[in-house]
Formats: sequence, C-alpha cells, structure tokens
Amino acid sequence: MKAIAYPKFPDRFRLELAKYKRNNNISNNEAFAEKCTDLYHIEYSRWAIEDFYKGKREPSEAEINNFSEMFGVRPEYLKGVDNFRTAEDLESADKAKMQLESMFHQLIVSMGYSDSIMASEDYNFTFPPNTKIFIEKMKEKLERD
Repeated sequence: MKAIAYPKFPDRFRLELAKYKRNNNISNNEAFAEKCTDLYHIEYSRWAIEDFYKGKREPSEAEINNFSEMFGVRPEYLKGVDNFRTAEDLESADKAKMQLESMFHQLIVSMGYSDSIMASEDYNFTFPPNTKIFIEKMKEKLERD
C-alpha cells in the first residue's frame, strides 16, 4: 500500500467540507464539485470529492491550497502539519507561548536567579539539579506545543 503524505487530510477534509456545505446551503458532493470547478477551473466530479473524503485520493498542493481557501483554513491545518485552523489561531498560540515563557522567566528570576543566568543557553552550575531538570522539561514542553 502506498504511503499517504497527509494522513490527517481525509478527516480534516470531511470536517471542513461538512461545515462548508452547511454554511453555503450545498446539499451534496456533486454541487460542491461543481462549485470547485467553477471557482478553480479544475474539473471535479462527485467521485473525485468522495475519493478525497474517503482518503482514496491524495490531494496536490494546488488542491490543498484551493480547498483551504474555500474552507477558510490554513493549508498546514488541512494537511495535518499542525492544529491551527486559521492564521488568527496560530498567532494566538504564539502569543500565549510568549506569555508563558515570560511568566516562567519571571518565576525563575523571582527564585533568585539573575536575568544574565536565564538569558544564557548554558546552565549555571549554581542551579540546583531539580531546577535544571524542571527548566529542561518546560523547554521541551514549550517546543512541542
């Protein structure tokens, strides 16, 4: 079996297609396919849309970009690269991460460690071992999120 480049695409496509059809009073995949054909001048059939829906057809980059534009979501979200539907969601997450990092920094400084120690990538040997482990775990979590 061929490896799928975007394994989350079918699930996200189904979800966004359902929302799009509901919001635009489109009753079936044939009408959606006609809308795609009209908008992007790419011939779609009901069967092509259903193949995307079922994960039987791998979308091209152009198709992902077209569907993302139609659905009002980021291409990275539709591909499953990340979980931020819109640019606003991504920006909000970035702001939250920066706030968390700032609060974490303030907490460590309030524990008596200077800004110069915290600004360095290297740990100062004066950090108690449990603080160093805590900081490393927090950095890993922030990088994952």
